[in-house]
Amino acid sequence: MIDNLVISEKWGTSQLIANTNDFKILNIVINPGEIFYISNNENHTSHISIVNGNAKIKIGNDIVIKNSKSNFNIPSGIKCQIVNKSYECHILEIILVEI
Repeated sequence: MIDNLVISEKWGTSQLIANTNDFKILNIVINPGEIFYISNNENHTSHISIVNGNAKIKIGNDIVIKNSKSNFNIPSGIKCQIVNKSYECHILEIILVEI
């Protein structure tokens, strides 16, 4: 099932690209200075690709800085915060694959 509806939130927008029984793919745009939260349950892991922008990422207790064309994984059961480090007009665009 594919749903191209763009959903607006305080932190930015999300668009469902694909949704099956095995995986879900989202295009996420995070506005400057905003935070996007991911909370994987015990049955899901997530893979993130940064398409555009710079991010400060907190995975569990670890904090890392990632730039465009970077990838990282979020293990099952782990919470994650993704912060758009830009306080100017630069968006942070990511692709989220939840398995």
